[in-house]
Amino acid sequence: MKAGTRPRLLVACLLACSTAACGSGRRPSSILLVTLDTTRADRIGCYGRADAGTPALDALAARGARFERAYTTAPITLPAHASLLTGSYPPYHGLRDNGLAALDESVETLAETCRRAGLRTAAAVSGLPVARTFGLAQGFELYDDEFPPAQGGASGAIRERRGDATVRAARAWLETLAPDEPFFLWVHLFDPHEPYQAPAEFARRLPGDPYQAEVSFADSSLGDLVAALAGLERRDDTLVCVAADHGEGLGEHGEDTHALLLYDSTLRVPLILAGPGIEPRVVGAPVSLADVAATLVELAAIEDGGTFSSRAGRSLVPLLHGEALAARELYFESFFPRLHFGWSELVGLAGEDWKYVEAPGARAEDESVRAELFAPRADPSERADQSTARADVTRALGNDLRDLRVRLESSAAPRARRTQTQGELDELAALGYGGADVLAELPGAEAAPEPGRDPRLVVEAVRLLNQVRAQAGAGEFEAAAEAVGRIEALQPGEVLVHEARGDYHLARGRNGARAELEQAALEFAAATELEPGRRGLWLRRFEVLKALGRLEEALACLDRAFDLAPPTPEFIQARDELRRRLESGGR
Repeated sequence: MKAGTRPRLLVACLLACSTAACGSGRRPSSILLVTLDTTRADRIGCYGRADAGTPALDALAARGARFERAYTTAPITLPAHASLLTGSYPPYHGLRDNGLAALDESVETLAETCRRAGLRTAAAVSGLPVARTFGLAQGFELYDDEFPPAQGGASGAIRERRGDATVRAARAWLETLAPDEPFFLWVHLFDPHEPYQAPAEFARRLPGDPYQAEVSFADSSLGDLVAALAGLERRDDTLVCVAADHGEGLGEHGEDTHALLLYDSTLRVPLILAGPGIEPRVVGAPVSLADVAATLVELAAIEDGGTFSSRAGRSLVPLLHGEALAARELYFESFFPRLHFGWSELVGLAGEDWKYVEAPGARAEDESVRAELFAPRADPSERADQSTARADVTRALGNDLRDLRVRLESSAAPRARRTQTQGELDELAALGYGGADVLAELPGAEAAPEPGRDPRLVVEAVRLLNQVRAQAGAGEFEAAAEAVGRIEALQPGEVLVHEARGDYHLARGRNGARAELEQAALEFAAATELEPGRRGLWLRRFEVLKALGRLEEALACLDRAFDLAPPTPEFIQARDELRRRLESGGR
């Protein structure tokens, strides 16, 4: 038993409970939690999209409660899932990005509480960011994260398991249970994440919209899972909760995917509860993924000792009966811009009437923190910034946010940076998370915000950098040079400009143009001097110097890269080869 936690007891599901507590008087004995990766709320039928192709989600919402304004805590897979499973915000649980850290064993998870209460526990997950190595397996008897070999995709080699295969694994476990055996099962469906490669049947149904086809395919897998419950005669005693970890930009506000910005395209998620004691209802109050754990344990009459409502989460049970919760502001963040590009992080609050987001490291002309203020009900697309017109609200929410951040950081759980393997680095890079190019160190909790560009002003640089690499790699040098020029004009920061130029000249130099390699070496040298903590820059500088025959310098760059992350067999071999060449006079 973890220090500081109370013994958890399972309250028998046959005990009577008040109508105010659980509606019809019934309580579920089991919990099925399904998380849909990268799924926007507005791409689901019951949230208003006519051609969504999501009958399973729509059916759950029709017989249960649908939360209209549910927010993630971070538009990144691992931090969001950690919040959902621990009832806490990222400043507490310590996961600010994919792959950098693992959940500390001292942090109580929903699975641990359920298992202690007597429930059988299992998880079947579909993507690398929630693999067991990152700490989310705590409390699960079975944690099935068996992914197939990496497959080539639009972004590179992807390790994920299709939703239908994950559901088959979950169904197989369910079939091992006794008919009345209580359980907690978490199933994670990764399909809507880029690259969008839905099975042909779903792609044909939704031509021209590969993302929607993936959402529809995930819905089909969910439908099979719910049907399995019915087939095992477990529907009537199982609480079903479906949520997304975050949404997808799809080009809105300049963001193609997610992780960089905090607009509702990536923050607002579907959240649906159905099962015993849940009456059909649409809930309009703003809620957080951090509220899910506290809600599930109350609905299932599982004693958690207040764990899931002591950090950030609140039980949403009153909202299920038309009652109100005390007014509060929900926290969310993204440190991805700072960790991967040296820009300012983004942090924000959402309440009943307003949504506030600021870039703590970026300053306006009057030296105030750059902030945006939106009225979500009147302006759901977030195009009308009210921060100037409602300066009073902006100031008040800014002060509230800074006070909250101090409180959250001061009570943080233990944390430590986790060393990534090369395979994880490569696979995270293929998923669009930067992989090896992330900073070596997490920002310090006590440090004042470092100066950095507001990501909202320079987000286009990410698309342009990818464009430079793709076009130069394909020999389209004129188009790549134009993209480099656009990056320079955008002024996203010197490191990114040097990186873009270096990538461009390196691609040209691979054709044997020594002058291009010399220029690439200068660009990467400037980038590593400005930002010495990014392993990917050192590796690209190594490649250039090796091609130029500057072997001692190349070896030094490779050693520096090894200091920042574990070496791979390929690069160990490269280092051994360099040393042999140096010992033989450079031949």
